[in-house]
Amino acid sequence: MKPPVHHATEPPHRRVGLVPWVIAAAWLLFAFLRHDPHYDEVAIFASAAMLFGATWFVRWHPTPDWAPLRIIGFAVYAQAFLSSGLSVVNTVELNRWMFTPSPWAFSFATTSTFAFTSMFLVGVIVAMLFFRPGAEEEGDHRVPDWLAWGLAFAASAYTLATTFGVSALQRIGNAPTIAFKTTLVISLLLAMQLVHRHSMRLPLGLVFGAQFIALLVSSMLGALLLPVRDVILSYFQLRKPFPWKLALALGALVVLLNPAKHAVRSQLIRDGGNDNPHGFATTERAVEAWGDAFEQTWSLDSSASTDIERHIRTTLSRLDYNWASALIYTLVPRALPYEDGRTYEDIPIVLIPRAIYPDKPGSTDYFRTRWTTRLGIQTWESAKRTSIAIPASGEAYWNFGWAGVLLVPLILGLAVGGLVYLAPNHAVGRTAYMVVLATSLTNFLDMLVWHVPQFVTVLVTAVLLRFYVRARRTGTVLPLAVRRAKFS
Repeated sequence: MKPPVHHATEPPHRRVGLVPWVIAAAWLLFAFLRHDPHYDEVAIFASAAMLFGATWFVRWHPTPDWAPLRIIGFAVYAQAFLSSGLSVVNTVELNRWMFTPSPWAFSFATTSTFAFTSMFLVGVIVAMLFFRPGAEEEGDHRVPDWLAWGLAFAASAYTLATTFGVSALQRIGNAPTIAFKTTLVISLLLAMQLVHRHSMRLPLGLVFGAQFIALLVSSMLGALLLPVRDVILSYFQLRKPFPWKLALALGALVVLLNPAKHAVRSQLIRDGGNDNPHGFATTERAVEAWGDAFEQTWSLDSSASTDIERHIRTTLSRLDYNWASALIYTLVPRALPYEDGRTYEDIPIVLIPRAIYPDKPGSTDYFRTRWTTRLGIQTWESAKRTSIAIPASGEAYWNFGWAGVLLVPLILGLAVGGLVYLAPNHAVGRTAYMVVLATSLTNFLDMLVWHVPQFVTVLVTAVLLRFYVRARRTGTVLPLAVRRAKFS
């Protein structure tokens, strides 16, 4: 176990204060007044606890050896609140899911999500008591300009190739993309700009431009939201002033774009049907479709316009993952038995690269579909067109009941806490590594068969960053007190 390391350059310690308590109390009051009847008091308190945890980690300023826990804690509680806690104030539309939930099913969904994420953090904390990143190294650690531009071009090219459905990508799989993962490139270049004051605006603009084209052509809102998330987490990891304006703008964009996105997707289907699954044929047609969608969903003069509250509820329903866990709680063990770990048996096969196992089954052929069809929420035919996620907390309950909800995330947390030890010992590399770790291993919105392979991504990222970041030895980066002691 490494001793705590303090740096003269770290920001002064600041108390967490009352802000998290005030925000959680305000949400608690609002949720009690506006909650859907399918959620009980325990679920409401669980949602408030998620929000409290996210804001507490925002306000927390730990010593550098515990700093990785800050970004992990914020990421895991923020995604839990957005995907589950926020839904307590959204109307449960039973006719949409076509099942009759048991009395506490939706309450279980929120409560189990909070328990799952909290036990995950317990595992991370226990592991970090033994494994933490070392002291910051001397040297001016930078990404060479030629490499920064190369990574930006590679990430942008892959985004555009995926958007326009280049067939070669289907043959090589996703393994090569780890080297220029968009999250890695954005966080690495942004850390360079924030730490070394070396402008990376042009290569960052190239990456964001490709993401914008992907959003425009394919109507995939994540092409815009995920890069903005990476920017926010990079600021967060470097302890820079939290970009609240960017976060609020992101929320406004979700509310604005999500209803229009559905209209664009409908137009995309009408234009190309199943023959054109990747996007519009031209960007001009995409711009036209988006213009029509905004007029249809937001124009007050349009006969098809709806009120703002309905748009907000549409957005909330897209964020809501509680229905799948509620369905599992309703069926298991009344109609379906506990699986006793069988939903995890596909993980070793998924970890085998397709280059070694060319005939490895795909998601729609085997891994996901056999479980969604078992739940009765899809048929084998409908699964070819739509992927439905089963939250990891609901999957854990399906396997082992409440014991799974508590023990499965604890094991995952121990593994993730151990990976913190592999973080590079300098600000630029550590920022990129922790952002990749936080975005890859704190998202429990789908089955673990898709979560566990992300451990490989994080391990490879730890190795790649040793090559991406070049260090130039200088004497100016040492704290003044250390330099005086060294040369006296």
